[in-house]
Amino acid sequence: MNITNRIGIGFISLFSVAFIWEILARHNFVDSSIFPPPTSILWRLCELLFQDPDFSVHIISSSRRFLIGGLLGAISAVILAYLVKSKDFFQKFIDPWIAVLYPLPKVALVPFFLLIFGLGDLSKIAMIAMGVFFWFTLIFTQDFATEAIGLARFISHLSSELTEDPI
Repeated sequence: MNITNRIGIGFISLFSVAFIWEILARHNFVDSSIFPPPTSILWRLCELLFQDPDFSVHIISSSRRFLIGGLLGAISAVILAYLVKSKDFFQKFIDPWIAVLYPLPKVALVPFFLLIFGLGDLSKIAMIAMGVFFWFTLIFTQDFATEAIGLARFISHLSSELTEDPI
């Protein structure tokens, strides 16, 4: 399947869910105070964009933090992935850290980032960079398909051994 078809199917999927959501909210199948219809969300967004000057300032500020954090995380992950893939020592040194730190909920680290970097933009940029860093590091250093198949086979083998009769 080429990229145009994949993007087209993705848009169809998104618009289908939004359409169903709109119908459910408009006909009171879902509580519209909790799940407002997508059209009312878009209408409110337009109001904020064109009538509230502070909203644009916040959008620009958040976008700047996202871009800086994303670039820092991606660049550092690419450098680390290069080192891990090119030198066996780095792989043996870094893999345990990634294995230990990746499963931690990143939200649980927010207080530490606030203590270390303060309440300003730096702590927010660091959190974004950390999230991007872990994703990119895993993508560039691991073969997900091979790992997933190996894990599935191991679990299948383990469960079959546990359920066998010891007779």
